[in-house]
Amino acid sequence: MTRKLQKHDKDFFKKGILLQNTFHERKSMSFKKIFFVIIIGTLFLTSVGGADVKKDYIQQIHTQFLTTDFKKEEAVKSLMLSLRKALEIAQSAKPEDEVAMQNLLKLYDKILLVAQKDRFPKGLIEQAKGQVNLEIIFDKLKSYQQEQGKVIPTGWSLPKEFVTLVVGVDRKLNAFKNNPVYSFGLYGWLQKGSSQPEQVFVQRFSSGSALLNKEKNIGLWSDGLKWSKPKFSFDFWSDESTMPPAEGLYVIDVKMKDQAKISGWFILRNMSVNESPKITSPYLGEVYKSAHLVVNWKNYISSQFQGFESRKRSLKLWNQKEKDQNLIWRNTQICPDNSEKMNIEVATDNDGHDSVKIENGNYIFQTDFQERWFFGDLLMQRSATTKVPFSVRF
Repeated sequence: MTRKLQKHDKDFFKKGILLQNTFHERKSMSFKKIFFVIIIGTLFLTSVGGADVKKDYIQQIHTQFLTTDFKKEEAVKSLMLSLRKALEIAQSAKPEDEVAMQNLLKLYDKILLVAQKDRFPKGLIEQAKGQVNLEIIFDKLKSYQQEQGKVIPTGWSLPKEFVTLVVGVDRKLNAFKNNPVYSFGLYGWLQKGSSQPEQVFVQRFSSGSALLNKEKNIGLWSDGLKWSKPKFSFDFWSDESTMPPAEGLYVIDVKMKDQAKISGWFILRNMSVNESPKITSPYLGEVYKSAHLVVNWKNYISSQFQGFESRKRSLKLWNQKEKDQNLIWRNTQICPDNSEKMNIEVATDNDGHDSVKIENGNYIFQTDFQERWFFGDLLMQRSATTKVPFSVRF
């Protein structure tokens, strides 16, 4: 029978991870490394596998991680493909092997941290500071990847029509309802003149049910906003849920017109947050007696944030007429400043709108904070959104 990790096992594992961090900096496999691998492999076999469940694949991928040269794209790709295979094994177990899953996802955390440190071009994201999107750095990133390889090589690529594809989990809080919900979504940015994908499909590996499926109308598909400077060609969201999507290995299919289907994969990990951004003005139901709107919020960084991630902030103003909401103003910044106050009348709308004219009526002020990193061709994103309804009467 499989048993849970005991406290002394967990303590020993933590010590092993600390040793692993130290040994990774060395170029060759030392005697101490070999001893560590043997010990930690034995721990997994006895603690989570027992005599009747094979855990050799966990031991093998930990060994591979210790010997991977993260400066070499092929070595990192081999490690990532091994991790994918290991996650397939764990998720295919009946019931799913939760202990193995947690071990593998923690290993992925370490892979991601080392790869971003060793492989991502320093200072590149900062060149987009204050921009509405990352367009200004895409050509530089592409050139860098042609020479050095992808930051997280995964063995598959998006169709050539794609500029990028954002994969995200959004926590949404409407102050009026006060019940946060989660959605999984995709933002697709295509080359100018490209047609929309015929099919986009996303499913957690071995789950048997699709999270998104364009052909079968599973999920909420919409074409990109024509006026939007980011030029996103489509966004595709799952139904809202009180629970975030489960972590683990996901598969994705993309089919463009007159082309073969491309099948890929990604890992959903640390993508959902437990905190929502705070808006201090307007407060819920506030009535402004003037058209001069000044909004206030608290700067937001989630508890999941890591130093290699980039940040993005979007402030939005919606005009609400009965059940319809129209976006009339937006201010977006990559690598945002720490300001927590803005006068909507004089602030730059960097998203293509004309000047904002505030009239009597009902409005919604919204803050979006996003934290992002690259995974193969994908841009992974965790985000948190807060909306506060208010009105103007003067």
